Amino acid sequence: MNERRKIFGNLLIGLLVIGLGGCAAVYCARAYGVNPWYFAGKQMIWLAIGTLLFLLIAHTPFAKLKKAAFPAMIIFLIVLILTAFFGTKVNNMSGWIQIPFTKIRIQPSELAKPVYLLSLCLLVTQEKWSEWKRFAAAFCLTAAFCILILIQPDFGTATVYAAALPFLLFCAGFRTRYILSVLFGWIPPTVLFVLLHPYALRRINAFLSPADDQLGAAWHINQFRITMANGGWFGADGNNVTWANAYLPYSHSDSVFATLIEASGLIGGTLVLLGFCVMIILFRKAALDTREKDARLVIFCAGLMLITQAFLHIGVNVTIIPPTGLPLPFFSYGGSNLAGVMLLLGTACSAYRSGSSESQIDSKTVKEDKEDNDRSEEPCQDRPQCG
Repeated sequence: MNERRKIFGNLLIGLLVIGLGGCAAVYCARAYGVNPWYFAGKQMIWLAIGTLLFLLIAHTPFAKLKKAAFPAMIIFLIVLILTAFFGTKVNNMSGWIQIPFTKIRIQPSELAKPVYLLSLCLLVTQEKWSEWKRFAAAFCLTAAFCILILIQPDFGTATVYAAALPFLLFCAGFRTRYILSVLFGWIPPTVLFVLLHPYALRRINAFLSPADDQLGAAWHINQFRITMANGGWFGADGNNVTWANAYLPYSHSDSVFATLIEASGLIGGTLVLLGFCVMIILFRKAALDTREKDARLVIFCAGLMLITQAFLHIGVNVTIIPPTGLPLPFFSYGGSNLAGVMLLLGTACSAYRSGSSESQIDSKTVKEDKEDNDRSEEPCQDRPQCG
């Protein structure tokens, strides 16, 4: 118990440190003419809310989370349907819901990630179902979420959702043909999405030939490169992130990694990368220490969703993949993104506490049985009454 509390305490401290680092990144990404604390202050409020959500979910028994998964999944699917057709538009994407009588907007696709992941893991671990039935159920669930998110349209978030399925099938021991069918099955909707949305095709062309339309579709790509080059090895002089603040679009959200490199240089960007790599190792270790199959899959895939989103964001910012709007976990401005990350981590933590507590109970039982056996084998002369 003490060891689990120590691990949990260290995790909470680590999350708060990373979260405050994200607030600092948002502060550095201030735009000219805007109070630098405008976005950073809001991010700190959302960090506090996210921390409370993390504590709430992490201390909820995993069995209760599993019971609530499917009802919550249905609710989120209904909300995503309403969002896709009646949501508030931001940057030509109807992915937000405006809370009545407030200025607060929430993004359901970010908050739904832990519910989607938990439901998916429960479907693929249904022992009474055949492999084909489990695959079909998981595929239909993923398709439902991805289609509703693509309608918004939000290709980046849909990719994060879709990436969880083949990895989950692999970890759950499904045959190769099911995994390949998912990987190749993602190609037709991707092509269809590009054909139906001309801006996506323009982004791909700009990525392939950034010199052809420098003031149009390729503007963002070129500003990424200039911003990072301005950072050098150790960051701009006096933390003066001039280029990110003046020319880089969405420097506090979808372009925050490039802003970080201008502020802290290549060294700072490398440390962020190493931090996410360490996160991969920690998620893997936690999953392997967990005995329950569904809990182990939740931990594995929670890590995968976070890391997939992080490396897609970084890949866009360093211009090795075409631009798509994705926030960087912990660092990008956005309350829904930060709350969704904390909920996802809380779910993984609840799964870990469930699996590890069971293993500790088993080890304690084994130890007590061993002590009882040792007492029964004591020499006869050591007993006060003996034959």
